[in-house]
Amino acid sequence: MNNTLVSILMPVKDSEKYISLAIRSIINQTYRNLELIIIDASRDNTEKKIKEFNDNRIKHIKDIHGNLSTALNKAITLSSGEYIARMDGDDISDSTRIEQQYNYINKYPETDVVGTNYTVIDRTGKKIFIKKMPELNDDIEYMMPIITSVLHPTIFTRKKVLIEAGLYREDIVYAEDTELFIRLIRKGYRFYNIQKPLYFYRISNKDKTIYHKADEVSYNLGFEYLKQYYNKIKDRRSEYDKNYRFGLLEYYKGSIKKSKCYFLKCLIINPLKLHKIFRYLILSISGKAILGTLRKTKTTQRINFTINRILKLDTNKIKRIYK
Repeated sequence: MNNTLVSILMPVKDSEKYISLAIRSIINQTYRNLELIIIDASRDNTEKKIKEFNDNRIKHIKDIHGNLSTALNKAITLSSGEYIARMDGDDISDSTRIEQQYNYINKYPETDVVGTNYTVIDRTGKKIFIKKMPELNDDIEYMMPIITSVLHPTIFTRKKVLIEAGLYREDIVYAEDTELFIRLIRKGYRFYNIQKPLYFYRISNKDKTIYHKADEVSYNLGFEYLKQYYNKIKDRRSEYDKNYRFGLLEYYKGSIKKSKCYFLKCLIINPLKLHKIFRYLILSISGKAILGTLRKTKTTQRINFTINRILKLDTNKIKRIYK
């Protein structure tokens, strides 16, 4: 086993119910040379749970001020590792996660950030589904401004990458991950997602409010990225691609009415690709109220799965599909 130190950053807030599982999943990693830096903004018994662990690899810093970005920047500053990995205080990492990410980034040094697929679990730890993420850099870049295509707490990167990029923007309260990832993409850094579920991501009721606010911020970030991206490309061939990506952004995070207009433009530009946009076009035509109901009942997921299976589409290879 290589002796290169890996620093795991774990910002926590009121995670007393799950923090022990999260810590245990890190200190029991097959990759042993690591440090766990916990920036604790909790007001419950999280600190007590942390202090139950007698492991000198754990660094616990109490800091109730600031936001997630300031906590992460503080942890990066305090870290001693050549590599940085993320972890949330209510989630669980597979025991081989760090080893597999370390091995990949060293085997393919042109890769700068490595994420993974993940398993979504509920508050009791019950598995809900496995989320497959886009694998290759081009596909990750394609979807990043639309739906963040790397799960933030799964990332593994070189510390120097974050330093060179300027760390996290501390004025960004929500969607700090999307802002950082888009900034890294603009600077030419490359991403990869290991196609194994090496992380267990826990969902809870409080996520809904945070998710909505993060959507608003990430929508603006994505819109600006796409606008600048396509302002540099003037050829006619990019028009379909441009309308398709803006359509997806509106469909997932913006206006359903606007998404319908973008998808109709795609249809006019290239009618032969109707089957590629069919599900989005039909659902956007149904209107905001109906689509909202379908999303709440998970009907859209079943529709998407069925259509993708019939048409043999892999939406994680979306850039290659829509060329």
